[in-house]
Amino acid sequence: MVHPWHDVPIGDDAPNKVRAVVEVPRDTTTKYELDKELGLIGINRILYPPVPYPANYGFIPQTLDDDGDPLDTLVVMQNSVAPLTLLQARPIGVVQLIDRGETDDKVICVHVDDPRYEHHHEFDDLPKHEQETLRWFFNDYQDIMHRTINVEGFFGVERAHEVIERCRLSYKEKFGD
Repeated sequence: MVHPWHDVPIGDDAPNKVRAVVEVPRDTTTKYELDKELGLIGINRILYPPVPYPANYGFIPQTLDDDGDPLDTLVVMQNSVAPLTLLQARPIGVVQLIDRGETDDKVICVHVDDPRYEHHHEFDDLPKHEQETLRWFFNDYQDIMHRTINVEGFFGVERAHEVIERCRLSYKEKFGD
């Protein structure tokens, strides 16, 4: 039996699909985070004011962003899913943030098997209200975090692929193949 995750490339030929691990389910105000040392999920904080995450939030394995963490991702789909769920996702854009002087990119994806999003290949393909919800979340995220986070902008799929590749190479440089 072929495992469904084996067809999700994670190497050089992988820009159209990625593996994503969910840490925070959509519509929750609890920020979960993977404890790298223990390999367990823990509560990082409770968002206050209680602003729910607009999409399933997590990371792309085997990547390393400038902040020293795996590359963050939001996976837009109809359902919220449990922490540590592995998803197949298609990048459609990226929001670039500067948090405490470091680049903290968030790749925006859609779930590849969600029929509602099967024709979404660019951030601008999302319904306008979903685009605005994501923009609002990140523009107000700094207030939630009680620190200055600069939103550098929302960019399309080409920039998302560049960010993913940069973070994959950074991971390889630090940890090897």
